[in-house]
Amino acid sequence: MKYLEVTFTTHPCNETVNDVVSALAGEIGFESFVECEAGVQAYIQQTLFDEEALKEMIASIKRKKGLRAPPCPTLL
Repeated sequence: MKYLEVTFTTHPCNETVNDVVSALAGEIGFESFVECEAGVQAYIQQTLFDEEALKEMIASIKRKKGLRAPPCPTLL
């Protein structure tokens, strides 16, 4: 089973913001999360990844607060 990793860079980078990002990512299929210095690393099975859902999630967060994420996740 192959997983994709997406790193969400959050501003401000704190537990509350990272928890919200993780919860929203969980709603679109991400399964595990690791807090990192810049935000949250999230993992999803490659077969479950929906790029449009990720773009919509990022756009909805950007309207509320600052968030940056890479345009393409990296394969593990």
